[in-house]
Amino acid sequence: AGRKPNPPDDRKAQAKAKLMEQASRIDSMSVPEWHELFELCTAELSDNTYTSQYVKDALASIRKIKPPLPPFVEQLLGLHAHLFVLGKLIKQSQSQWSAYYMGFHTHVAADDVQEAIVRILSGELAGTAGQEPQSGMAGTLAYLRRQMLTESPKLHYYSRLYDLLWRNWLHPARGDTKMYAEELDALQAAAPELGAALSKLPWMLARC
Repeated sequence: AGRKPNPPDDRKAQAKAKLMEQASRIDSMSVPEWHELFELCTAELSDNTYTSQYVKDALASIRKIKPPLPPFVEQLLGLHAHLFVLGKLIKQSQSQWSAYYMGFHTHVAADDVQEAIVRILSGELAGTAGQEPQSGMAGTLAYLRRQMLTESPKLHYYSRLYDLLWRNWLHPARGDTKMYAEELDALQAAAPELGAALSKLPWMLARC
């Protein structure tokens, strides 16, 4: 006789165990891997309406899988949890409506998440010695740069966050000139890479 498939409860328990095992490695993951993990642990919320309640549920789902972490990793993970949720709100609103319009409740939720991210980036950066995950700060910069440069011209969520990252975290933490030259190179390279998808105003402001 063929093997019977696992009951739904068993499959759910196995999926949860696998998720928790992945989450136990958070402090050695890259930023893209964090976002992949967030996608997995919020997957069952995908049919929910994208409102403030979705924000609460998504952040709670991410918190549930988070192991104890060093202060800097905790801070950076919290930032990316909010960035992930903001991205979901923007993406969902654009798939439902258009690149230029957000439903009222989604717009309110996105504004609230943006303000939460502003508060995180306005806080003092936790000690980083020996605590930075793989490409943590570089991955954060790359993520915000990409989102800013591909954002709809009618939406203005990421430019402010990119600016705050530089002013409050990157510049105080490093304080050299090499990082600015590297960022200018990255911005210059983004133009031909993104082509028509490039949002030109944020690109020019970032270069300034």
